[in-house]
Amino acid sequence: MNKKSKAPPLKGQRSIASFVFKREAQPDAQNDLASGSAPAESAPPASTNMDEDVIDLVDEEELPPSKRLRQEKNNIAAAKKISAAAAAAPARPKTTTSTPPVQAEARHQRWQSKLVGDEFAGMQRVRTQEALENRKDSAAAGTLIATAALGSSSQKMTPLELQVADLQRKHPDCVLAIECGYKYRFFGKDAEIASAVLGIFSYPDRQYLTAAVPTYTIDRHVRRLVLAGHKVGVVRQTESAAIKAAGDNRNKPFERELAAVYTRATLEAGSLAAARPLTTAARARGGDNDDEEDGGNIITAGTGGRVADAAYGNEHNSAFLICIVEGGNGSGNSASQTTNNNTEIGLVALETSTGEVHYSQFSDSPMRAELESRLMFTHPSEMLLVTPLSSPTRRLLEAYGSGSNGSGSGSCITNGPVRTETVRGDAYSSGGALSAVVDFYKNNSSSTSASASGLDAVMELPPLVLRALAHALDHLRPFGLEAILRLGASFREFSKVQELSLSPNALGQLEILRNSDDGKERGSLLWLMDRTLTAAGARLIRRWVSRPLRDVETIEQRLDAVEELVNNTESRVLNSIPGVLKELPDVERILGRVLHTTSSPPEFLTLLTVFRDLYLKLGLEADLDALHAAVAIYSSSGGGTRDQQHNGDIDGVEKERGTIPLVFVPATEVSSALLRRELIAVADLRCAAVAQSILASLDVDAAAAGDKLKLFADPVRFPDVEERRAAVVAAETYLDTLRPQLAQTLNIKAVNYVSIANQGDYLVEIPVELEKRAPKSWEKVSSTKKAVRFRPPEVKKCLSELVLAKEHLAITANKAWIRLQTDFSEHYIAIFQRAGRALATLDCLNSFAALAAGSAQCYVRPQFVKSTAPPQLHVTEGRHPVLDVLLEGSFVPNDIHLEGSVGNGDGTTQDADGQQQQNEKERCAVITGPNMGGKSCYIRQAALIACMAQAGSFVPATACRLHALDAIYTRMGASDNLALGRSTFLEELGEASTILANATPYSLVIFDELGRGTSTRDGKAIAAATLEYVCSNIQCLTLFVTHYPEVALQSEERKGMGSYYMAHIVENDSKEEHKEEGSDAESEVTVPKVTFLYKAVRGVAEASYGLNVARMAGVPENVVRKAAEKAREMAMMTVVGEDRGTREGGDDGDEAKINEFLLTHRVAGNVARTLRDIEHSGGAVDVETVIQLQEQVTRVLNVA
Repeated sequence: MNKKSKAPPLKGQRSIASFVFKREAQPDAQNDLASGSAPAESAPPASTNMDEDVIDLVDEEELPPSKRLRQEKNNIAAAKKISAAAAAAPARPKTTTSTPPVQAEARHQRWQSKLVGDEFAGMQRVRTQEALENRKDSAAAGTLIATAALGSSSQKMTPLELQVADLQRKHPDCVLAIECGYKYRFFGKDAEIASAVLGIFSYPDRQYLTAAVPTYTIDRHVRRLVLAGHKVGVVRQTESAAIKAAGDNRNKPFERELAAVYTRATLEAGSLAAARPLTTAARARGGDNDDEEDGGNIITAGTGGRVADAAYGNEHNSAFLICIVEGGNGSGNSASQTTNNNTEIGLVALETSTGEVHYSQFSDSPMRAELESRLMFTHPSEMLLVTPLSSPTRRLLEAYGSGSNGSGSGSCITNGPVRTETVRGDAYSSGGALSAVVDFYKNNSSSTSASASGLDAVMELPPLVLRALAHALDHLRPFGLEAILRLGASFREFSKVQELSLSPNALGQLEILRNSDDGKERGSLLWLMDRTLTAAGARLIRRWVSRPLRDVETIEQRLDAVEELVNNTESRVLNSIPGVLKELPDVERILGRVLHTTSSPPEFLTLLTVFRDLYLKLGLEADLDALHAAVAIYSSSGGGTRDQQHNGDIDGVEKERGTIPLVFVPATEVSSALLRRELIAVADLRCAAVAQSILASLDVDAAAAGDKLKLFADPVRFPDVEERRAAVVAAETYLDTLRPQLAQTLNIKAVNYVSIANQGDYLVEIPVELEKRAPKSWEKVSSTKKAVRFRPPEVKKCLSELVLAKEHLAITANKAWIRLQTDFSEHYIAIFQRAGRALATLDCLNSFAALAAGSAQCYVRPQFVKSTAPPQLHVTEGRHPVLDVLLEGSFVPNDIHLEGSVGNGDGTTQDADGQQQQNEKERCAVITGPNMGGKSCYIRQAALIACMAQAGSFVPATACRLHALDAIYTRMGASDNLALGRSTFLEELGEASTILANATPYSLVIFDELGRGTSTRDGKAIAAATLEYVCSNIQCLTLFVTHYPEVALQSEERKGMGSYYMAHIVENDSKEEHKEEGSDAESEVTVPKVTFLYKAVRGVAEASYGLNVARMAGVPENVVRKAAEKAREMAMMTVVGEDRGTREGGDDGDEAKINEFLLTHRVAGNVARTLRDIEHSGGAVDVETVIQLQEQVTRVLNVA
């Protein structure tokens, strides 16, 4: 065809509107021409003066699929030719009259609107969230999505566009991916969002801006959209091309409906494979869209590429949906009203992929510390807020939801914005929540035991929790994930008396879950202790670390298990555990997807195979006769299918048959009671029997390949599938019987069918020289130089019947697959979940053992005293667990000895018989020392060792003895919280107030430099009063770090308190080294150099040596020396003022004692430094050294 002649109209080509010409605004018309644009007068009509190649772009007739990609390249080349021609045009000579910039820009916009459409002239991408909001507003107003329309309002919408408009109107809060043939397409504002997030090309198409991705990549793209914070709906075609052609609606658009909805909290529960076509070949489905070949419109570069690495999320993290309700908002329950500035809050946290349900109702202070603690523990991916909410609650949730750091001290750190939805609480504010939940359990559970256990659990829930549960149930129904709420055994209360309570400050400031630098896991206690090998174990160990135990019996069981795993290296069973764990899939989440009927055949096959072989891989002894009997039981009961009228569950079958298969753990192999119990649960032969029975009814190869058409191998269990399969076989057989007849027609020996991509199956291929033998009734499909391919009419007819039969088989097989998962969930999932939890427990115990055995330094088993013993924490040569690893063994160990009493407040305690006795133990340690001397590290070390011990782990020390603590409270660091409107000092005192209100004698309390957020005088007063109250009134174990020597003196006066400081060596600078020209050497002030020893010793530090840190930080030397002079002047003024006040007051004994103490320590410090100098010089004492010491002491005495 002549290149310049007009090509025939082609369907499927991109219109000129696909190419949107954009340019920056220019100051004059000459620049407009130079930039490649044209004034309105010179813009030729597209139908007359434009290049012939450009005219080809607007043709609309069909182009063969194999040529579409080539034509697409031609389109792009033509567009480039236009731009190049415009850029090469000579500049117009300057004239005295130039077009104003505004008019030139307007003309450019008008010219562009002729190419694209008025509403998208000068089209710019809008922010994705604004795009979604605009569409929601339009839908709420009951209007067409006008912002998405490209053409004029008079242009008639196609059936597909009408269908899209209806779907968007019904689901305005979702980004919809709509299946159209072998692509998923996005329309209107959804296309803008998809283009921005996924980095794909969007282009105008009639009424809508559109973008598309191939069907086989939809799972990856949906994940990326969800992780970007969007709620994504997948709309599927509910009929194929073959079924449509055989039906009565062949002239109507394909039927489509919303098949799945995904958010961050539901992504792992609903398998994205459910959004894929049922048939094995996408081309058999047909559709309304015959665009480019798959992948033809994907652009690899773009903004969406930044989230590519996170497309699949992190399977080791939980994805909780948390629903929060407040009392006092018309609930009608007096117990939930807001009183005494405290607010009653109820919440439910759901992990839809594993079935975990945590709940809590509690009274919270205006600081919302309890709510923040639960947010940090669950780390929710999504929040459902029931309005109205009080202002403090709303501020905290907004700060958390925005991804901001809720506290400068490290609490409330998130991984970016959390998706948040709000619902009005009117529906259940005046009651009805209980009846709604009870109706759900009665009407939606065919399993009697599941219904009973679920009802038993919800009947005991507090009223606000019931309201939250009812709202969560309503929220999950559109996702089809409400089934998890029927598992009553999964309900677990947040606050348990058997658990150690960690305040939100403790979780953040002790860096339990994340470090406080960048919010990452590395450098946290969880990072150190998580040596798990499975995803379920990683999720469980997070709970163990963040909520250690308080019940000593359970702690000892864990320690027994860890000790045996460390020491019993000869056990064949125990040695096999790590290898078995490494091979496990994410059992919990596969079971969750089976529960929701969204699992895939390959992962279900993996699940059954794992449980069938577990007892063998662990080397356990089994009652094989019982196993074979159990397999026969489950096989005769139909393997749990409805077709066999099996109305009970697994326990019912066992009771009926009287057979309970057992597995044996030899006592010589494993002695720990906890390990034996978990191993028996893991290798439960009931799971093996069920797995073997179901596997016998499936085609293993088809399951591994994900082929549902060949999956069901037992015709007795799946008769409907077998009937459809027989119809397929009949059609294939008939096609095979046509081959001799076709060969006879062609007068050749034999005919073989061939399949050609993009051309179809069952083609008759003959050599070119035999082409004339083919009857005229045969349809010629394609040809090459050597062969010609035909489709005879009888083959074509039978092929249509075969495709239709395969479509019906696919639908029936999918229904059977859903039914198999449903029956498995109703009858057997409970024992599999118990086994899955046991696997996770074994993984966590093995992780603790790996930590203890794999460390180069000493780890020891902690010893817990009896519950009647006083609260205590004794650690010998303890090390900070995280720094010990990061510093590779160079960490300096320290002892910690705290022992308290249960309360008389006068320095006495009561023994186990209630007799009063004098208490000489220290329950409070006041720690001073130089800046950067290791004080904060020392007190963190104590808390972390206690957490590890109560989690059931060995600890980094040579000896550890403690009483189980009930809580750990911390007040460390200093920073404001702008997100919640709190100043630095308010943060300090708010946290201190929470500690004073909640701590008990069995708590460990840590204060680090309390009072530094205000003036020195006020800070001293607050620190001293707080220390006295904690040690005298609460009498809890306390570590108190301060830079105020006056506060440290309290330990000298009160029993139960001790003073410690971090050891260091002070060396004075040489005066000649830093002497300024012309300065007086005698009056020169020097800044001592401090060498940190990082060892806690008794006593009070004589100074904090902050100027030494200033020098380490790189502060200019002259500034440091000037600061030293100012410090000396201020010290002299302070001492003189204190001395004058003492003399005038006359009876201020405490002030006099303080001055005397300070004087003594100054003199002692000078003596100590001189003695160190003598030691360093080899022990020789000369007259000059003695004179220098006398002068130093004299100066101190004169100042005092």
